[in-house]
Amino acid sequence: MDFSSSLLVVAVGSANVLGVGMLVPQTGRILRNRRLDGVSADWIGMGVAVNSGWLLYAWGAEVWGLIGVSLGALALYLAMAAGARRLDRLLFARARTTALVVLNVLGWAAAIGGVDALGLALAGLFTVQFAPAAWTAWTSDTVGGISPGTWLLGLAEAVIWAGYGLAIGDQALTLGGSGATAMSALILLRLWRGPTQHHRSPLGSAFS
Repeated sequence: MDFSSSLLVVAVGSANVLGVGMLVPQTGRILRNRRLDGVSADWIGMGVAVNSGWLLYAWGAEVWGLIGVSLGALALYLAMAAGARRLDRLLFARARTTALVVLNVLGWAAAIGGVDALGLALAGLFTVQFAPAAWTAWTSDTVGGISPGTWLLGLAEAVIWAGYGLAIGDQALTLGGSGATAMSALILLRLWRGPTQHHRSPLGSAFS
């Protein structure tokens, strides 16, 4: 195995660890601290649906490096959804509705265009998946329910997947990783600002 191939293996392994690890602090904050302020229901619902989609894409496109992170992330998003069900039934209901809608979109993409169309749909949704989390963070006066560790790890993971996608010529990973990088950075910027009122979101009104 040459150096470049070894580097790609290390990158995939790191992205898998970060992709699952990023959700551990947030899952713990919901289940242990019982806090949901600043947490997006749409983010949880899309996390469930998108990681289910990545599992199917990994199998169909033979991108085996995605399977571990997708399975681990799916389990943690489901745990967050279970916690939300106990703490806030309305938030859980919205997360469930979002998951069903996104799964329906992915199903149609796969049925019409096969694995390539599924990959492109996932690339867009990987960005959109993080966008509600960024929007909710920027429109909430308090963000105590958001784990900084989750989004630091998420930023690192997204950068790795974007670079890995470029290296292997996978457009879905490149586009999705790039979008997730931008959204993670926005959330970290909001956390850095701390508690504030009457602020304006840099995302505009797209999710209002």
